Amino acid sequence: MSLHWFPFFPGDFISGTIRLSFHERGTYSLMLVAYYANGGPFPLDQTELYRMVGCESDSDRRAVDRVLQRKFIVTDEGYAHERCEKVIAEQQAAHHKRVEAAKKRWSNVHAMHEQSMSNQNQNQKGSSSKRGGSSKVTTQSNIVALSRDAEIRILEALNTRTKKAFRPVDAHLDLIRSRMKEGATEADCLAVIEHQAKEWLYDDDMRKYLRPETLFNRTKFAQYLGEIPNERTENAPVR
Repeated sequence: MSLHWFPFFPGDFISGTIRLSFHERGTYSLMLVAYYANGGPFPLDQTELYRMVGCESDSDRRAVDRVLQRKFIVTDEGYAHERCEKVIAEQQAAHHKRVEAAKKRWSNVHAMHEQSMSNQNQNQKGSSSKRGGSSKVTTQSNIVALSRDAEIRILEALNTRTKKAFRPVDAHLDLIRSRMKEGATEADCLAVIEHQAKEWLYDDDMRKYLRPETLFNRTKFAQYLGEIPNERTENAPVR
């Protein structure tokens, strides 16, 4: 799991690097950043490691070797750092907890929605019966319910893929509904989410645009859908 942030304690860093040279301290800082970005141990192939931390000279490579010797241990998975592994494990656990909480929250929202639609259907059935038993109102209600379910599934997929927590409110669902009324399928919407997440999720400047108002904007949605290269949107993965 790649981390977008990590805790840094200046006092601990200074005291823990007292035996490193000025160059080696800078190298160690870059290696910590690269470790968290990588989400785990460095590869045992040191040529690949040198590339990951941006070594440009023999002096850079010697600094990396010295830091590896002093601060990392060799494991089956690669060069590991004990404290970094602890931080990654803690953040993974916290992330899992947030995901489970979000799933529970959306489950409750969905259950409330189902109950509301059930009550509405019952009321409409009674009203239709009084007018001679017409089934048109009930059929239309079922269509609306199915559309609403799809809208909520699409929003949940966006939340799951981006680790965000957009609520199923009209401001978000109306955008999705509008695109589906224009002919977009649920698979189209999921494909756009997946495609843009691949392009933007790890881009600090673009990540903020992974939101309903951008993805499901009328003009932008058509553009994003058209940019998906040689992909069948019918096979878009559900995240």
